[in-house]
Amino acid sequence: MKWREAVLAAALVAAGCGGHAKGAKGPGANEKRSGKTSMVIDGVRFDVGARARELPVGWGVTLQIRISSNDGKEHWLEANPLLLKGSYTRKKQTHAFDEGGLMVYPPKRVKIGPKKGMKITKKFPFNPKEVGILEDESLRLEVKVVGMLTLDGSIITPDVATVTLDVAKNGTARVEVKPIEQAVP
Repeated sequence: MKWREAVLAAALVAAGCGGHAKGAKGPGANEKRSGKTSMVIDGVRFDVGARARELPVGWGVTLQIRISSNDGKEHWLEANPLLLKGSYTRKKQTHAFDEGGLMVYPPKRVKIGPKKGMKITKKFPFNPKEVGILEDESLRLEVKVVGMLTLDGSIITPDVATVTLDVAKNGTARVEVKPIEQAVP
């Protein structure tokens, strides 16, 4: 009976249906694939989560941001409120990028209230067919909110969090999410 199980397991692995044996240590077995942070800016709570995702070539990041009222009041944001900017290393050179120019004109506002929040998902690289972050490379993303109205009516663009993705020489990915401390005027 054991030889049949071994033949079945080998056939499944050969067909791409299996992985490594339970408890085996292989590439990706020890990777830290997600991180989370929360922060409150002017009564609005931002819960930022990030996880590494394996691409056909390399690693990418999926961000999930939940925006809600933390003080029980209504707040207003731009209709497309999140902006990513950052840098990545490739062959020991740093490359910067900025997802600027996403504000809509005329400006459209979205209400965030005690009973109505917002969830947004963003991915990097923006095109999933692009080469992701490879072995011994890293990615640093800054998550910003575009066009947030404060309670006194002024528009601010706060930085919310930084997300780093490091891929080790053995191909394992590690994601870390940290809040950005805001400067107090």
